[in-house]
Amino acid sequence: MTENQKNESSLMKNPLTFLAPAYPYFLLVLIVIGVFYVQNVGYFYQNSLPALLPDSTATDLPVKLPSVAAAIPVEIIRMATPEMIEKGKATYATVCASCHGDEGRGNGVAGAALNPKPRNFHDLEGWKNGNNLSGMYLTLQNGIAANGMPAYDNISPEERLGIIFYIRENLMENPPAITDAEVLDIDETYQLSLGTFVPGTIPTEGAIKMFSASYAQISMKTTDAIKKVEADTSEAAVLLRSVTNNLSRALTTLENSTGWNKDVKSFKSVVEAYPVTNGFRAQFFTLSDKEIEKLFTYLKGLNI
Repeated sequence: MTENQKNESSLMKNPLTFLAPAYPYFLLVLIVIGVFYVQNVGYFYQNSLPALLPDSTATDLPVKLPSVAAAIPVEIIRMATPEMIEKGKATYATVCASCHGDEGRGNGVAGAALNPKPRNFHDLEGWKNGNNLSGMYLTLQNGIAANGMPAYDNISPEERLGIIFYIRENLMENPPAITDAEVLDIDETYQLSLGTFVPGTIPTEGAIKMFSASYAQISMKTTDAIKKVEADTSEAAVLLRSVTNNLSRALTTLENSTGWNKDVKSFKSVVEAYPVTNGFRAQFFTLSDKEIEKLFTYLKGLNI
C-alpha cells in the first residue's frame, strides 16, 4: 500500500482529523453572520402589507367629539330606510370607494398596492367574516388588519348600516337574506337599540400638526440629554455609551415609553423588548444587576 493510500485510509477511519483544522474557520463564519444579524435586526422586521396609497379625491375626516349614538330601532336593523341607504351611498363614496372602487369590484386606486386585493362585492365567495349582515357589520366594526381593511368604529352605527344596505342593494348579486335571529344577535352584541359610544375624530392635517409639535418637543429633550451624556465622563455615562449603538434612538425609546422610570424592572422590560432596534447593544444583557441599577438611576436623572 502506497503512502497516499495509507493517508486516505486513515482519513476514512478518522474524518475528524481532516475536519478539525477547518473548525475554527467555520466558527468564525458563524460569528460574523451572527454579528451582522444583530446589527441589522431592525431591517428583518418588515410589514407584510404594502403601504396604502393616498387618495387625493377622498374627503378628510371632520372634527367630531366623542358621543353616544342614538338608539336604532330593531326594524331599521332588518331593513334600512331610503334615507339611510342614500346616506350610506355618500359615506361609501367617501371612505370605501378609494379601495373597493365605485362599482365595488375591488379595483379602487388606493387598493392597488394592497395584497390581498380589496373585497370585490360582486363575488360572494371567500369573505373573511361572512357576506351576511352580521359579518359585514363585524368587518366595519373591527376591520381586518391582515387584509389592510381598517376599522370604521369612528362612524355611527346608523352610517355603518347605511353602507351595508347600500352595498347589499346596489353592489352585491343575490345577497343572503337577513333573518330575525341575525337581527337579534346583532342588536344584542352591539346594543344598537340602546345607543352606542362613538369615538371622536380629527382631520389628518390636524393630527399631523399635533404629532409634529409633540415630536419636536421630544427631539429637543432628547438632543439636550444626548449632549449631556456625550460630555459626561462619569462611570454611569461611560457605561450608557458602551451599551448603546444609537444613543438618540435609545433615549427616544425611553422618552416614548410610559412608566419605564417607575423601577428597574420596568426599565429592563422596555429595553429587553427589542434591544437592538431600540438603540441598545446586545451587551446590555451581560450587565450585572448592580450595573443595570446604576444605569437606571443615571437615565432617570436625565429627566427624559
